[in-house]
Amino acid sequence: MEAVVTAATGNSYGVSNAASPSYNEMVKSFSPNEVKLMLDLPKASTLVASRINLNSGCEKRFRSLVALVDAKTVPTASKSLYAKWVPKP
Repeated sequence: MEAVVTAATGNSYGVSNAASPSYNEMVKSFSPNEVKLMLDLPKASTLVASRINLNSGCEKRFRSLVALVDAKTVPTASKSLYAKWVPKP
């Protein structure tokens, strides 16, 4: 899960356009536990956390990934994090 989110979030140069559809499908298929772990990533000590917190493009791509998650699969304990990261309409 972390590898998929890291690759899909990309870096300051962007993300692989050829791989993005595959990443998106993987994110859409995340289990509730994987969704919880994904939503916890920005506050962890990980490469993707630093990219999300320091690069606006990475943050935007992470928000786009969160938007792919079906709200019904978000565990109750993670609803507030989901609300924080899901892009506003």
